[in-house]
Amino acid sequence: MPFVSYKDAIKLILENIKPVSTTQSVRLQDATGLICAQDIIAKYPLPACTISLKEGYAINYHGTINTYKISSSVEKIISKGHGIKVSTGDYISKGINAVIPIEDVYLLPDKTIKITSPLEKNINIKNKAEDIKVGEIILKKNEFISAYKTTSCAAEGINKLKAYTKPKISVLSIGDQLCPVEKSGSQDSIYNSNAITLGARISEMNCFVECINVNKEDENTIFETLKRLSKISDLVITSGAMSSEDVMNKLLEKKDFVKIFHKVKICPAKPTALSMLDKIPILSLPGLPLSCMLGFEILGIPIINRLKNSLNIRTNFIRTINKKSFTCKASCTTAIPGYFDGICFRSAPAFQAGMLNVLGKCNGYILVHQKKGVRKSQKVDFYPFLLRS
Repeated sequence: MPFVSYKDAIKLILENIKPVSTTQSVRLQDATGLICAQDIIAKYPLPACTISLKEGYAINYHGTINTYKISSSVEKIISKGHGIKVSTGDYISKGINAVIPIEDVYLLPDKTIKITSPLEKNINIKNKAEDIKVGEIILKKNEFISAYKTTSCAAEGINKLKAYTKPKISVLSIGDQLCPVEKSGSQDSIYNSNAITLGARISEMNCFVECINVNKEDENTIFETLKRLSKISDLVITSGAMSSEDVMNKLLEKKDFVKIFHKVKICPAKPTALSMLDKIPILSLPGLPLSCMLGFEILGIPIINRLKNSLNIRTNFIRTINKKSFTCKASCTTAIPGYFDGICFRSAPAFQAGMLNVLGKCNGYILVHQKKGVRKSQKVDFYPFLLRS
């Protein structure tokens, strides 16, 4: 199977990965981080009535008048030249068309106020249904439920909603020399850091880590493990043994696997493959740490977002400025890890495929599509690690 471009790999993910279809009813306070499985429609206008946005005096404003008679009781209708005292958030009577902050008036002895600052109609007033109208969609189906997305639901008195269940994802690390982190090893031990990191990122993506396994480089054992994991998972991610003569790379050529793509024009992580085993997607990543994790970021996360029913399978990016020039490969799409400080992006000092601790000093990456490099002050698209769909 020939190399596919990064763009084509994303298209193939959209075409071949089926979203998780099961849903659950969840309490609103437990819904954050899930994907909504229904359109949430507003039943009530918000605010329900016109309200004051300031503490002060609500008046029936007329431009030719600068003194207003203040009523000592709440009136249903306020006539021209009159007003009432209000607090922030109070419903206001018919006829009110302006609220003057208490510090902007001079109170006269006869319960009359004199305006001391310029004024205009509708100032410091929020009209009925200005925030939410009846029938408005306040949370869309397939939309990511953030904490702030729950605000409108709570204001509508919605206590429960329907959300898609979290995908179940398993990880299989392959390598004769790998030592589980739980076991005591020697100074020369190669601990299975890829599996721990992948599990942590899967959890950060608000998915279930169903199982983490380690297999030696034995074709039959690996295949049996993948068959078992495919029965309990929505996605299986493998790490390692993806070089041309390695066991996982060869195993993918077996008839049991339906290949979606095998090798992508990306740097690093070119050997990455996506296949189906018993209709369950298997994402096969290289074993070198930086290649594994950047491959997960640029291809694994779109697969997970697709499984989650997200509206967008790519992580939202931030358009920013590159701080320092660097080179990359013009023959492919290159992922450059680095740090965004809120103003500009600076690439990591070095980012070779086998490096272990690069990403711990970064908060995201940029993608460079078929260019020899990026100049200083050039605009780039930064993809944060922790932003979700």
